[in-house]
Amino acid sequence: MGEMNDSSSSSENPKKAELIMAPDKELVFEGPFNETVISQILLTNPMPKPLAFKVRTTAPKNYCVKPNGGILQPHERRELKVMLSPFQYDPEKEYKDKFMIQRMIAPVGEKNHVKLFSEAPPSAICDSKLRCVFKTPARDDARSFMERDQLTGKDGDQLPIMRSPESLENKTNKKLGMDSGISRERGIEEKVFTIQVSCFGLPKIIMKFLIISVIFMGAMFMGILLGAALFFD
Repeated sequence: MGEMNDSSSSSENPKKAELIMAPDKELVFEGPFNETVISQILLTNPMPKPLAFKVRTTAPKNYCVKPNGGILQPHERRELKVMLSPFQYDPEKEYKDKFMIQRMIAPVGEKNHVKLFSEAPPSAICDSKLRCVFKTPARDDARSFMERDQLTGKDGDQLPIMRSPESLENKTNKKLGMDSGISRERGIEEKVFTIQVSCFGLPKIIMKFLIISVIFMGAMFMGILLGAALFFD
């Protein structure tokens, strides 16, 4: 893979050598960058003629491309793997790494793309550029991972979820409400029991009252009889 001069100009000419690239503007690398990161470029030759291609970059020491060149047969597709070496990523730094895909029409049966590019005049070579973009995991994703790790033990066991003070307060209020309801029910039961006891005790009181009334009336009757006897004597 050759080194690319960042100041080189593009000589895009679809009539000479058409090439479809995906992506066609930005080559994205997703971190973390403390290990090798791989991205892909898909090349498609839409022409009825063979197409030679070669990959160049502004930072050849940081990248490895497989394959970094070759011959695309008519309507052939080929995937290129772009490997970014580990490095210390600085979010405050502005990175300007770029890739350039050079291409040219190849003679039928030609297999040596290196020889073609070394002997071809500059007017026969077309190129397209890709800007490298480095992306790190979103903060929300990182926070969700932290929350998930906090809820999971070392052995993968699910840990109990801590309740918020509001939840505990609601739970306490519900418990107190339930206890007060039970107390009210118990009070109602005691009142009903008292009424039932009073109802069951009512006949005994009436019987006592009747007995006392009979005794009192008997005593009064005897007194009347004694008074009448003394009066007539």
